[in-house]
Amino acid sequence: SGAFSYACLFSFLISGAFVYIEGFGIAVDKVAYWFALNVIALMLLTFLNGRHVRRKGAPNMLRRGLYIQLAGALLLLPSLFVDSIWWVVGPCMMMIGAISMVASNIMATLLQRHATIAGTASSVVGSFRFGVGSLVASASTVLPFGVQTNMALTMVVSAVAAMVFFRLYQGVVNKPL
Repeated sequence: SGAFSYACLFSFLISGAFVYIEGFGIAVDKVAYWFALNVIALMLLTFLNGRHVRRKGAPNMLRRGLYIQLAGALLLLPSLFVDSIWWVVGPCMMMIGAISMVASNIMATLLQRHATIAGTASSVVGSFRFGVGSLVASASTVLPFGVQTNMALTMVVSAVAAMVFFRLYQGVVNKPL
């Protein structure tokens, strides 16, 4: 789930600048300002996660983060038909901001379950997250469509996969022995 969540981030990092520059005519020296909006979303959702995680619990906040990410991915689809940069920026802010909730709460949940091997568990998950995330996101460079369509498709598929794997995990963990 975390690996596919990171694939959303990596898809944006690989293709976002091209979408802004080629698709919307943003000057190269102004792209960083548009990327900064994602950092603001990341900071905001990190703050909100920190405020609510003690009361709601890491698994609950993880689920919320995945729902925010999925909603952002689905809201990105209209950008393929509507020529407005805000149909890209807003959904990407949601998806990238939600990564703070997803990553931190996955790690907290994992380390609770595997406290005796916390270092190994953290290393394996981190490697898997970056490895799978970067491989999946690389698909956005080889798909036969335009850059914006490739990015959107990769992000939508990744967000859906993250939610599917989370639901599968929930079914396994909550299954009576």
